[in-house]
Amino acid sequence: MFLIQDNGQLVEMGAQSYDSEDLLQTLLAKYPNLLPGDQNSTS
Repeated sequence: MFLIQDNGQLVEMGAQSYDSEDLLQTLLAKYPNLLPGDQNSTS
């Protein structure tokens, strides 16, 4: 996975642990598409 910066430069994203379970849960609630697979399907 890559991030394109404002200057057009690509930055490779790496796995990283979260400092806080609360932060992780907040991010997943706000951005459920971060989770892979079909578990996000509402149909």
